[in-house]
Amino acid sequence: MDYKKLISNIWRGEHDFRKTFWIYYVLIGTVLSIPTYLIDIYYESIGEILALFLLIYIVIFYVYIFFAMVGTWKAATKYNLLKKKKKDSAFWGYAAKTYLVLTALNVLREIISPFIS
Repeated sequence: MDYKKLISNIWRGEHDFRKTFWIYYVLIGTVLSIPTYLIDIYYESIGEILALFLLIYIVIFYVYIFFAMVGTWKAATKYNLLKKKKKDSAFWGYAAKTYLVLTALNVLREIISPFIS
């Protein structure tokens, strides 16, 4: 499998909208988020080295989520255009975009909240 081409296609929104949303954004994003919940649980008992690795992991996680969100947004845009051209309902494309905006706002809130409380 040509991973470079797959990554490029996802980033440009050229991969199937449903697969991009459900597999690359929801499924993989959910699996990758599991260690972030473990950080909250075991925060007090982790050492400095593990904390450094977890910080690196969190940065990589957010980079991946950003990548998946952009790819999903672009795929939803192409999906909507195709549906409008066929005079079909583009509801799922708009629903996915709404979900992405709400998720991005929640992530932004999570990043900012430690600094304002």
